[in-house]
Amino acid sequence: KAKNVTFVVDGDGILISFPNSKFIGRKIFESSGAADREESYRKLIRDSSVLTSQNILVNSLYQEKIGWTIVNAIDKGYLFSEMYNFQKITVVFGLLVIAFTLMIITYVIFSFSKSIKNVVDTMKVVQQGELNALVKLETKDEISIIATNFNLMMGKVNDLVEEVRYQMGLACT
Repeated sequence: KAKNVTFVVDGDGILISFPNSKFIGRKIFESSGAADREESYRKLIRDSSVLTSQNILVNSLYQEKIGWTIVNAIDKGYLFSEMYNFQKITVVFGLLVIAFTLMIITYVIFSFSKSIKNVVDTMKVVQQGELNALVKLETKDEISIIATNFNLMMGKVNDLVEEVRYQMGLACT
């Protein structure tokens, strides 16, 4: 069975188009009140059995130029089931986007943490007196700039230490 139906009624209340041709040409309402018209539309749908549900939503649009009203009726259960399906898809998609974003954030944080740990571990080795220690460059990120500058600094420190040792050697002889 159909889940919705669309039909046209002229300004005098005569049915111009309808899925069941036996009803075309019938006068379906007398009064001009909107509530009466909507009830007439509902009665037509019930009498014609084009929709099996009694729980329907009726919308109408009056076309001033031609004096006709386009009426659409839809089974509310079907309408809301479609809305709930769309809502479920939206929620699942949203959760997937959040999960993907969290994975990217975790990857970036892990990458930075690993680079920072590498620099800090090398600093601890230098702190213990091993002045030849250098940071191993594994990434091309902001932390690698710090590591490169640390390595340059340690090179200069080693050069200065060697110069002091050389000066001390000359002073002792």
